[in-house]
Amino acid sequence: MEIVPEYWKSLQFAHIAYFPDVTCTTCDRATCLRCGAFSHPGMTCRENLQFNLSISETSDELDTIKWKFENSRCCPSCSIMIHRDEGCNKVDCSLCGYRFCWACLSAWSEKCGFYQCGYQQDQPASDVAQEAKAELGVPDVLTIERRYSTSTTSSNP
Repeated sequence: MEIVPEYWKSLQFAHIAYFPDVTCTTCDRATCLRCGAFSHPGMTCRENLQFNLSISETSDELDTIKWKFENSRCCPSCSIMIHRDEGCNKVDCSLCGYRFCWACLSAWSEKCGFYQCGYQQDQPASDVAQEAKAELGVPDVLTIERRYSTSTTSSNP
């Protein structure tokens, strides 16, 4: 019987989704393995961040929690909190290796684009955003046409 490495890796981290808390044997404090914060039973990691937003006392603490709340999502496979503030939609979880789309959180597929997710049809993409970031490996036709039309009009008297 051959074990597929990706399947074995996902099995190793499946317990985190069901048993997210671990207690330190030295200080006896429980920590959430998903987000790294102190244990928050009865709340998801995002709910805990939202709660901490309401009780934070300093502006530095508030700014940090706001950034985490706006730029974090849980891996759909192992539930680890992933922080990201730039880059394309393709995400590889550094813990379990699961590949997924940051925009729709589904498994990475041909339908998900690097800069525009195909599953999010309800969000219209602006022409400026589409021009600014062409798909990797795909020529930016609009820029090429613009350069071609500019060079041909400037060379013609």
